[in-house]
Amino acid sequence: MSSTLDPESLGNAAILHASDVADTSRPKLMGRQVAGESFLRGFARHAQVEKFYCLSPNKAEASDFESRLRAAGARAPIGWIPNESPRGLSVPGCLYAGTPVIGAFAWARRRGDQRGYSLCGLTHTTASSGAMQALGELVVAPLQSWDAVICTSVAVRAMVDRLLDDYSEYLSEALGATRVSRPQLPVIPLGVDTEMLAPGAEREALLRKRWRQRLGIPPGDTVALFIGRLSFHAKANPFPMYVALEQAAQRTGRKLHLIQSGWFANEGTEKVFRDNARALAPSVQHHFLDGRKPEMRETLWFAADYFISLSDNIQETFGLTPVEAMAAGLPVIASDWDGYRDTLTNDETCFRIPTLSLPAGAGEELAAQHEARNLTYDQYIGYSSLATSVDMRATIAACESLTADPAKARAMGAAGRAEAQRRFDWSHIVRQYQELWGELAKRRQSETERAARTKGAPASPLHADPYRLFESYPTRAIDRGDQLKLAESRDGVTLASARSSGLLGYAQQLLLEPEECERLLTSIGSREGGTVAEQVDSYPDPRRARALRTLAWLAKAGLIEINPA
Repeated sequence: MSSTLDPESLGNAAILHASDVADTSRPKLMGRQVAGESFLRGFARHAQVEKFYCLSPNKAEASDFESRLRAAGARAPIGWIPNESPRGLSVPGCLYAGTPVIGAFAWARRRGDQRGYSLCGLTHTTASSGAMQALGELVVAPLQSWDAVICTSVAVRAMVDRLLDDYSEYLSEALGATRVSRPQLPVIPLGVDTEMLAPGAEREALLRKRWRQRLGIPPGDTVALFIGRLSFHAKANPFPMYVALEQAAQRTGRKLHLIQSGWFANEGTEKVFRDNARALAPSVQHHFLDGRKPEMRETLWFAADYFISLSDNIQETFGLTPVEAMAAGLPVIASDWDGYRDTLTNDETCFRIPTLSLPAGAGEELAAQHEARNLTYDQYIGYSSLATSVDMRATIAACESLTADPAKARAMGAAGRAEAQRRFDWSHIVRQYQELWGELAKRRQSETERAARTKGAPASPLHADPYRLFESYPTRAIDRGDQLKLAESRDGVTLASARSSGLLGYAQQLLLEPEECERLLTSIGSREGGTVAEQVDSYPDPRRARALRTLAWLAKAGLIEINPA
């Protein structure tokens, strides 16, 4: 996206919000929660909007959204759009879902005006069956050229393109499809709060001293840091890291510590990490910390001399921690893997370690077994990662270089901090989001609508009006010309008893209000009948469907009769 657009080109979006999306207090903390929390803070601080909006299912979630934005410093008004009223999205002009699962929102939009607003998603992991199914839905859902799924890296966009191409080719061969849906796939990285990660030299020195005292690390010792989920099969296998740090300790003669901050899925995984750390890197002092605590994620960086993350897993798509490490002033040793390749581009800030994996076609058995559910998702990604190697020689050389030369490490860290501030601060990333939303708004005004809904056709064929889909079931359907009259014998049933009945009163929110029902019964009685059309059309258009539904319910309760003309 261009960074030179004038402010008038910046768009706005309602943020799809559920509190668990940004809940970093979860026992099983995932990168998407950390990224979700960070996005809300960055959006609150840097979005150039006159009003914030959220789409959420209830007032409690809307209140959570507001409290998070206010805590981050948002001053503009905040509006709530209920999930059941998506047409309200036409005011901000876009829905930002924070997930690639936007096909369902496209179907919902088709019930109204497809030009009413844009949809914008975001990739996280794309390796699970659920994620790939959701991506495949993008091809068949009524998405428009004014919709987008933001890819956080060039690598993940290539993966999404490949999946959509393969599915489109199948639809062409199987169904003769010549046109398929395809949202825009811009590449915008995740952002970081560089100001929080650069509290100033005096504060950083104090935090460094405190952390090292707390962990029993002498001032002159060298500390390598890994922050992330501690999973050898689903995040980053620590084997090359342990081997490389042991060699660095032996070759430099320096006292070397490794801090691994994250969380273990179970005791078995923890035992594997601790046993292998001792066996493969006996010369290194190991520290395992609970990285779910906010203090770990915000200040632990300053205890270290360099950061290391050798991701080798297909569940990774971006990799936020190397960017956070750069923002905190640490040099980075990271694998040349997916999103890391986008963020770690400057040799003055990092060592990017080559990776090697199998060629296309070598994983058919894994794909088949996963599709057949003979392999769980964890097994699928774990087995896949066993064939990916991180260059051991390059890893050892990088660890040795930064361990032996603290001055070089500090210089690389300073360069990395400048790089992070220039490229990844939320002030830059939020602007790119708003530029994208502004561009999508322009497309809505001028580009051709795909899959326009024809009159009478269901908006969503697989979720059609049940009375249309099952119209062959009843003897007949209510007609607008049908005659209405009060039931001759109500058998002791009253409107109040029907509404309070557990058999009939379980969905009153679908009907007219109680006083409206009373007036409706009075009107039917006073008119000596009247037609369905006369009664229904006496209500404003938005409430006519509810009025018709109420007539059918009154007939179900035996309070009125609906007879053919």
